[in-house]
Amino acid sequence: MKLLFIQLGRIGDMVLLTSAFKALKEKYPDSIIDVLAGRKNYQILKDNPKVNNIIIFNKSPFKLIQTISKISKLKYDFYIDPKDHHSTEGRFIAGFVKSAKKIGFNGYKRKIFDISIPSDIENSGLHSITRIFNSLKPLSISIGETIPKPELFTNSDSEEYVNSFLGENEIDKFILINLSAGSKSRMLSVEKWTELLNKIINENRSVLSFAPAENEMAIELSKSFNNLNLFQSRSINDVISLVKKTKLLITPNTSLVHIASAFDTPIIAFYNSDDEDCRKFRALSSKQKVIFLSENMDDLKENEIENILSTER
Repeated sequence: MKLLFIQLGRIGDMVLLTSAFKALKEKYPDSIIDVLAGRKNYQILKDNPKVNNIIIFNKSPFKLIQTISKISKLKYDFYIDPKDHHSTEGRFIAGFVKSAKKIGFNGYKRKIFDISIPSDIENSGLHSITRIFNSLKPLSISIGETIPKPELFTNSDSEEYVNSFLGENEIDKFILINLSAGSKSRMLSVEKWTELLNKIINENRSVLSFAPAENEMAIELSKSFNNLNLFQSRSINDVISLVKKTKLLITPNTSLVHIASAFDTPIIAFYNSDDEDCRKFRALSSKQKVIFLSENMDDLKENEIENILSTER
């Protein structure tokens, strides 16, 4: 059985989709899984042995023509678009894919997909992975009682890079603090981070992860805390290796929430509010604490922090 998945969204969306690949290979070990990925999220799959081929979607006119030409020559048993809402790009691409069956969200417009999946309105309150598994039902794959975690793989280059960073800074067990998020509205201010770090750093060695846009914030925080080391990642794969090694991740709602879930890394996650976005993208780590940005940091009790930190890793 040969399948083509499409996921052109954010890094976190691709991380969550990896749970489907694992389920497919368990049910159909000989299946061939190709993925049409975006330029920003394809690196998540580079080290995944369950994915046979990655086709990178580029919107530039010449590259787009190349991509369309390539996928129109391939034949699949199933083409799967797991998004539960309308996507102009998704519908456009689906028209060029040659597949015995196409699975995706049709909506009220012209039906592109042979098998339609429930909408985001019907899926209200459900985790994103549960929604993804709706697209696997036609293949006789069900989600079960427990939401399956994403599955990620590290590579030797990133492992060596992280090990070198930790060795040079004489870091063994550490807390990983991530400043960045896809949206500024999800991020904490320097003042909020300072208030939080005053509670948890003490004797704990901590590593600060951040995107280039938060470089100044990272430097400012590092000047206030001696046990805070700045980590300059080269790619998301370096961050994955770092998350795998940490004893606790502290982060706003972003892709690292799902990366941590893949390794069952204990996590303290910040969300704007207890809303649909929180329920859809909540962490799946067995040890976790959710803090809403509307709350005071006093809601994060020191005994809860210690309980999370007590996890052996």
